[in-house]
This record gives sequence, structure tokens and C-alpha cells, in this order.
Amino acid sequence: MYYFIVNIDRMQVQKYLNSIYISGGSETAISFIKLSHSLLSEKGMLGFIIPKSFSYASNYKAIREFVFDDITQIIDCKKVWKEVKLEQVILHFIKNNQLESYKSGILEDEQIKIIGEIDKNTFHEFGFFLNGISGQELKIAKKMILCQKVLNDIAVNSRGGIFQKFITKDQSDFKVLGGAEIQRYGIVGLKGYIRKEIVEKDDKSRIKDNSVLVQNIVAHIEKPIDHIKITSYCT
Repeated sequence: MYYFIVNIDRMQVQKYLNSIYISGGSETAISFIKLSHSLLSEKGMLGFIIPKSFSYASNYKAIREFVFDDITQIIDCKKVWKEVKLEQVILHFIKNNQLESYKSGILEDEQIKIIGEIDKNTFHEFGFFLNGISGQELKIAKKMILCQKVLNDIAVNSRGGIFQKFITKDQSDFKVLGGAEIQRYGIVGLKGYIRKEIVEKDDKSRIKDNSVLVQNIVAHIEKPIDHIKITSYCT
């Protein structure tokens, strides 16, 4: 197996490859995958570090289908390089391989760790290539699909009021909760207080019975780590 690091004039190479492989397209990774596939001998192996959006984005749909049978591994690398804003995956395939599953892995402390074996039929179930998940996590996802119900079928989703400038520390008509006060095992403290006439302008902000309070979920692009979780509390 050989490894190469090549410095290229990206725009010129992209223009040339796109004219041959994806006329009118803009993704260099797609052209290189197709070019490499055509140069491989039978059962030849190849791997690329490419944008994670290969797994799910609509502009990669055709190339996902093109290498579907040949894929052997997809490794979720998160964000590898500081100067590259997008997250990456390592795509590994063997030409004319015809495997029914692929290995799911993650990059952890500069080591590749295989955490699951994913049946390729999941591609048709979910509409994209699952990666960075274990077999146990896949079982949970399949149970969720079998349920055939989503939260929107049984609940109304609304955002709390934006009253930051009206909140005071002085005791007033209503108590105010912010995201930091909503924890998995209960409410921790108060953000402050607010007057009744301010809240009445936005009734959606008032907490009703049988509600689930959820913090905003934010992805940290600069340092993506497995810390994102749903933090909520039932009233």
C-alpha cells in the first residue's frame, strides 16, 4: 500500500476533473474518488480523508451510490485540522468488493478505533451512511424508527421568551428560568424575576403543565468532542 501527499493548484485541478467526472459540479473529493476508482485494479484498496458531509449531503448522493458496494470502512474523524472548518471522515473502499456491511470507527487520541459493524441496508433505512456509532446505538435508532412516531406528533414545540433585558434580581411577579437552570435531575436555581405585564405579551414563554424543558443544544465546531447531550427536565 502506498501513501502520497500532493500539493496541487486546487482550482486548476478541480476545473479539469469536474469537466471529466462531474460536469457542473464543485466537489473535488467526488472527482478524485471517481478518478481513483477508475485507476484501481480489481480488488484494489483506497482511502480518502474527505468532508463528513459525504455521509449525508445531497451533493454527494451520486458518489455515495457509486461506491456503495465497495465501502469497507467509514471512520468519523471529527475536526482534524484547525485551518479546515468542516469535520472529516476517512472513507475506505475496495474496488468491486460487494460487501454487505462496513466497519464504523472513530478517531480517538490519534488512533483509529473500530466500534461497530454496520449493515449497508441501513443506508436505505436512514437515507445516509451511518458513521461513528456502535452496534448498540444502531439498535436504539432502529427501535425509534419502528415506533413510527416523532416528538412533533405528540407535542407542540415552542421557544421561551427573549426577555433578557427585563429580568431583574428583585423579586417580582414571575420567576424566570434560563438554560443553565434546567438540568437532567431538576431545576437548579433561578435566572431572576420578571413583571407580569412583560410576560403577558408572549404567552408561549409561560411553562405549562406536562411540559419538557430542554436546553438549547449547540455544536462546537472549533473543538467538536462527544459532549453534546440532551439536557431536559419534565414538569
